[in-house]
Amino acid sequence: MSTPSPARVSPEDFESALQSVDDAVRATGKRTRETALVARRLLRKPKSEPFPFHDANDVLSAALEAVSAVTGLPSPPFDLQCDPRRVFEHVRDAVIKYGDECREEGKGLEREHAEPRIQPGTALEALTLMTRLNSILSAPPTA
Repeated sequence: MSTPSPARVSPEDFESALQSVDDAVRATGKRTRETALVARRLLRKPKSEPFPFHDANDVLSAALEAVSAVTGLPSPPFDLQCDPRRVFEHVRDAVIKYGDECREEGKGLEREHAEPRIQPGTALEALTLMTRLNSILSAPPTA
């Protein structure tokens, strides 16, 4: 068996192939940078849009209005001069009351849709038997 000889490539062909690979690598890098730049531009928030609330009082009013819309409870007239603890207590109490109402509503729906554990006829018979058993067990022992 003979060892295959390496292929003969002229220096001009080698340089040409090397140049085409270099060009392909540069083109791929350029496309990658351009794609990354476009992605960054698309993900960047535009600077021209103003923030929805300009005044701190507007922010407070909007937050209290949102709490009132969810809980259904009217909000006292708070402003920036109010004690922050009073605002916090109002929001906390409104949310807790709303949560309690939702919990009670859920319990009511659960009771409404729950099937009885014992059918009414069986429940009456069981009550009669338990009463009889209680009377037997509570009677003084006979000798």
